[in-house]
Amino acid sequence: MEVELLEGFEGLDKIEGEWDDLWLSSRERWVFLHPIWARCWVSHYGEDVSPKLLCVRNERGELVGLAPLCTSRGDPQVFKWIGGEELSDTQDLVIRRGWEAMVLSSLNGILRKILGPRGRLDLHFVSEGSPILSEANDMLMEGWDVRIELEECAPFVDLPETWEEFLSSLKGHHRHELRRKMGKLERSFPVRFREVATDDGWEEGLENFFRLHRASQVEKAQFMDKRREAFFREMGWAFRKKGILRLTELSVENGPVLASAVSFVTGETWALYNSGFDPHYRQLSPGIVLVAKTISAAIEEGLRRYDFLRGRELYKYDFGAKDRLLYKVSMAPRP
Repeated sequence: MEVELLEGFEGLDKIEGEWDDLWLSSRERWVFLHPIWARCWVSHYGEDVSPKLLCVRNERGELVGLAPLCTSRGDPQVFKWIGGEELSDTQDLVIRRGWEAMVLSSLNGILRKILGPRGRLDLHFVSEGSPILSEANDMLMEGWDVRIELEECAPFVDLPETWEEFLSSLKGHHRHELRRKMGKLERSFPVRFREVATDDGWEEGLENFFRLHRASQVEKAQFMDKRREAFFREMGWAFRKKGILRLTELSVENGPVLASAVSFVTGETWALYNSGFDPHYRQLSPGIVLVAKTISAAIEEGLRRYDFLRGRELYKYDFGAKDRLLYKVSMAPRP
């Protein structure tokens, strides 16, 4: 096994094609681990960042593992994930399925050299199923000072084969409330659920998303500043061209858009990333109805999981979600 360190923005360009192939062969295809995500994040937030890509290759020279890390100008001794903590919901190593133990062993040695006596890894939102937290990671056993803290939860639902089965899986009160909200909205207006799937409707659909996202909550309005909007535009278009991003809307037939959502579909998972709704129609629960429609769309598509991603909002548990735990992992090599 050979480990190569690629530094700087040129490293992202050099490795992007191989990184894409590696991502497709990995066990968990989180969109936040895709090279498009890294490139867009660095493009909009990388003015004080130096990428540090640790590439692990097998004896044939094939990329089998990648640690997508970076340091900042203000704290060059601390290595973090590319993608930051505000926009990325889950972060991890990118490893070809079946190569986890060998990649981790190779990274152990090189990270000791790179970090030296004063450096450390500061890794946020590591999922409970990550190889980093597995017995295959020798860095958890000896020679490293390790601190693992529960940081957040990412609720998800395993999907059945039909919408009716999904409704039946909900607790009685939650099932009744969901049916009531969906019925109330559909009795009030002739509503339409759709995916914005054409180029000529994309810009208008994205403007609807930004407007409704900012209008739905004060916190969301503060979150979606001009820089994040620019990031969303570049990232969204790039992932849409790859068939990964889904921009969905709930609207009145021939009338206003009531709610909008950005989701990612990878493998057998539909992941709801962000959404917004028109507060003038709050009493009709358009945001909840839109979530229900996307769950129904995921079931019709034959997907097996609906991921609400990071955050413990109560509505997620009303849909029967259970928690996937996310950890902060801090590691420093002992002298």
